[in-house]
Amino acid sequence: DANHEQASGEIRFPVVSLPANFIHKELPSLAKDYDCVVIDGPPRVNAVSAAAIMASDIVFIPVQPSPYDVWATDEIIGLIEQSRAIRPEIEAMFVVNRKINRTAMGDAIGQALVDYPLQVMETQICQRVAFAETAAKGQSVLEAVPNEPASDEISQLTQEIMELFDEQGNLVSRAAA
Repeated sequence: DANHEQASGEIRFPVVSLPANFIHKELPSLAKDYDCVVIDGPPRVNAVSAAAIMASDIVFIPVQPSPYDVWATDEIIGLIEQSRAIRPEIEAMFVVNRKINRTAMGDAIGQALVDYPLQVMETQICQRVAFAETAAKGQSVLEAVPNEPASDEISQLTQEIMELFDEQGNLVSRAAA
């Protein structure tokens, strides 16, 4: 939104906390002046998760290269499928997160997710100290370490997400792409 662009050209955005199971009802009025809204949902399946999914056009599910994380996706996939019964246009995809390079589990995560009904984003976010260090400073890796691998991964993921939308900002189904 142009009202939130700083003099430097950097786009800022407000953060709103709505830890409630009615976010899907509140979001349209909050989002009316914005092209894009990001909902950072809870790491567990509950009423807030269900409301966040119902409010979303696309859901990104971070999954670590661990059998426990892969198995835990069953609950969230079930919730997405329930939500699709009401809003069939909801898209959902996995994002590999906290991957440890050059490990068997890190290399096998894509294969571990192949039996699930969701696609896996190509960009994978690796386990990097930079994420913890910059978060502790209240910054993102894009701000604090713009030329580091962590920043490159976030930029690549951002670009991959942006490619999911057409010029008018409408979500283009991956199945149609």
